[in-house]
Amino acid sequence: RDNIMNAVHISDGKNIMLKSISKWKHPFEVEMATFLCSPPLGDDPRNHFIPRLDVLQDPVDTDKEILVTPLLMDFDLPIVDTGGEGVACFHQIFEGIQFMHENFVAHRNCRRLNVVLDPSELYPYGTHPGNPSANLANDGLACSPGGSNPPSGTTLANFW
Repeated sequence: RDNIMNAVHISDGKNIMLKSISKWKHPFEVEMATFLCSPPLGDDPRNHFIPRLDVLQDPVDTDKEILVTPLLMDFDLPIVDTGGEGVACFHQIFEGIQFMHENFVAHRNCRRLNVVLDPSELYPYGTHPGNPSANLANDGLACSPGGSNPPSGTTLANFW
């Protein structure tokens, strides 16, 4: 994923993701993200689309927009401890797709790489952006409280 990089949100110190999007190749991605993240759709608990924090114009390339989102990780990276966690994860995926269809949006590319989750509940002390199984300093494993806590932040990303 050469069009994605991590950064730190200056106002709150949280890790975020910056995704460069070609308007020519993907003319509706930012528009769909804005549509799904804006009220009232953005407030619906069935909406599992990736939260959009901001959209920036690339200062060098007028064809590129930069989508700013929370730092997320692949949905299948954390180890699922129980069947209930797996069921909860897939329930959120199907609920999110159904929600998009009810609002006349088709994902068109729902695959493993485009299903991500918010790791903040699984790893409250954070993970390293380039190595999600490591802690923020990348000098040890990320600490998880453990137990049977289904990931509550499974989200859908990418419309191409």
